[in-house]
Amino acid sequence: MLYKLSFLLRWFVCRTRQSYETLPDFLKPTHLQQTVPHPAWVDAITWPAARDRIIASRAWEGETFAFDEFRRQTGSISVNWPYTDSGAFLDVGLDGEEQVLSPLFENHIRREENWSLSKSATTKFPFMKDGDPAIRGCNVGQHTV
Repeated sequence: MLYKLSFLLRWFVCRTRQSYETLPDFLKPTHLQQTVPHPAWVDAITWPAARDRIIASRAWEGETFAFDEFRRQTGSISVNWPYTDSGAFLDVGLDGEEQVLSPLFENHIRREENWSLSKSATTKFPFMKDGDPAIRGCNVGQHTV
């Protein structure tokens, strides 16, 4: 989560071609994001199709929408890393106490299809899952929370 947020925040603060180009493709703003006013938290949703469904439905305005519950449920995101946690990092520096993301892990988390959301989150918030097979959205249920 922090990885993608670091790129997104860089884009929010410094809207240059360079900061835009470093965004993972799935975080680049959609046409709706660029043209329809919406809460900033929508931009942090991993899946472009889900962001568009939230914006198009104005889901945040519903009487039954509870942002705290949404934040809690959508916090159950996984990047489905198939290797050990230690494989995600490389030790750098002479003392080995500084770590950076391994290129393999960074490539993995820059791909939208590797992210998934728990089935309980998409059950509670249907706009987070695909209703139309032609629309790409959240990978659902690849992990349990």
